[in-house]
Amino acid sequence: VLYLYDYPYDSADGAASRIMAVAALRDVLDAFDAAGLPDADQLNRFVQDDITSLQALQNDDGGFPWWQRGRESIPWVSVQATHALVLAKANGYVVDQFRLDVALDHIANIEDFIPQDYSQETNDAVSAYALYVRNLAGDADPTKALALYERGAETTLQLDSIAQLWTV
Repeated sequence: VLYLYDYPYDSADGAASRIMAVAALRDVLDAFDAAGLPDADQLNRFVQDDITSLQALQNDDGGFPWWQRGRESIPWVSVQATHALVLAKANGYVVDQFRLDVALDHIANIEDFIPQDYSQETNDAVSAYALYVRNLAGDADPTKALALYERGAETTLQLDSIAQLWTV
């Protein structure tokens, strides 16, 4: 957590990583008095600031670029940013519902945004991650997950992608 808050770059993946770390570890962080760790109120303000920054980066297509709104939406970054917003909302942080809905719609159709030069393994990893995040948000798509598993389980799906599909 300390490394993430000392991370010197204001990128979508940096903000998403910070949001996910604190949202996932919120109770544990409160229980420990680690040297250099901001207090709970300050961490919550940092997370809310990161949510605001992340939402400001979101493109009109619902996806997220690396650095600057209006640049190309990056599939993996878009899924990770949406994951962060889903976790933040589930942990009581204020997330703009419209922006979250647009992000979820984007990742529901993530295959439409994957560049043609991505490998099939990368395509499948992005698709599996998107299905996992949608499931966390209450938008399970078991038919799509099963089709991806059946097509790629023996060839292109890595273990983490199979685990993500399994939850769906």
